[in-house]
Amino acid sequence: MGDLARQGKWRKAGVFMVTTIYPKGLKKYFFMLFMWLFGKSMFGVSDPSDGLVEVEAEVNHDFTFEQLAEIKVPTLVIGGEEDKFYLNRETAEGIPNAKLILYEGFGHNAFDDNKRQFQADILSFLKEDV
Repeated sequence: MGDLARQGKWRKAGVFMVTTIYPKGLKKYFFMLFMWLFGKSMFGVSDPSDGLVEVEAEVNHDFTFEQLAEIKVPTLVIGGEEDKFYLNRETAEGIPNAKLILYEGFGHNAFDDNKRQFQADILSFLKEDV
């Protein structure tokens, strides 16, 4: 996505972003069309390069999995099974005694499309005896 944005291919960058958020279903096609029409403005109202700065900051964030072992509190890692933005499995594996919940068939949109289940899973986790 960053490469497409750097090349000024805002529409294609927006469409690519949608395909990672919504891996399948009607919403995917609706938002692909939306990003094709309005992709450039979605990356920043006055200056689309603002969105590129955000993408590059996320990609270049210095995150090492060795640090995860230092987490000593109960941790819930929750997300979409097909999320290409976050390494949910690797994160959960790196945290001692972490609990992992992945929503099957969902990408980065897992929270929005599963609000009730997401809330129930968090409440259940918080009520667990540790």
